[in-house]
Amino acid sequence: AISVGAAMGLAMAFISVTLKAEQGISGIGVYLFGLGLSDLLYRITVKSPQTVKGFQNISIPGLTDIPVLGPILFNQNVLVYGAFALVPVAWFVLNKTSFGLAVRAVGQNPEAADTLGISVARIRYITVTLGGALSGIAGASLSIALLNLFQQNLTSGQGFIAVALVYFGAWKPARVMLGCLLFSMVN
Repeated sequence: AISVGAAMGLAMAFISVTLKAEQGISGIGVYLFGLGLSDLLYRITVKSPQTVKGFQNISIPGLTDIPVLGPILFNQNVLVYGAFALVPVAWFVLNKTSFGLAVRAVGQNPEAADTLGISVARIRYITVTLGGALSGIAGASLSIALLNLFQQNLTSGQGFIAVALVYFGAWKPARVMLGCLLFSMVN
């Protein structure tokens, strides 16, 4: 999942950075290509919905006993804990490292970043490919951690909800996480 996600991210980076295609339209194209390719491969290799042995929930002793929030937050699988851990890691990388400064500069003002000697294309390639890899993990978590099932169109467009939540959270990791938790409670 990580490799395929990174490959799709790399394809997206090539289309949007090198070929300078409009990101929204090319993103929809890459999404439809991935959806069609996964459907084709599913029909060739799997043929029917399959249950899979996925990650089991890990209960954190003591914290699971907290009323209401304990079972919700502290009885999850390793990918959920990893997602929570990525929030402070992403904040730290974006706000406290030179790479994060370069990412923010390229996103906010690529011309100014270029004049400072930052390779705009390189930073964009890295971030879009990394985003694709993380998206691959997110998609795989549905089959190996949440549903324990593999079937056609398993994600059902949930990635679009993730994009909306990034906008909702104003590109700030903690706010995006809070938006995700709010959405999951309402859903």
